[in-house]
Amino acid sequence: MSSCGPISSEQITILSTLIGVLLSEDLNVDEQNILGNILINIGQALVTIASLEAIQQFQQNGKQQNQLICKQLDQLNSQINLLKQQIKN
Repeated sequence: MSSCGPISSEQITILSTLIGVLLSEDLNVDEQNILGNILINIGQALVTIASLEAIQQFQQNGKQQNQLICKQLDQLNSQINLLKQQIKN
């Protein structure tokens, strides 16, 4: 997020509050409501996009994990078949 190092949740909260106060200083009540609604809408869009990306990443990781498990099962089945052949001989 920042090249200056990690920002704590407290610092982000203080920063966002300060920005909100500064933005509202020269606005009337209607303008404050309009700007607030726009910012909320932007926030909702960002959260929705992040959620969808997280779901896609989780699904991709699940597919990779399933492929690995299937490969391991195939290897185990091959080893079982080799053991069966050795027992027969």
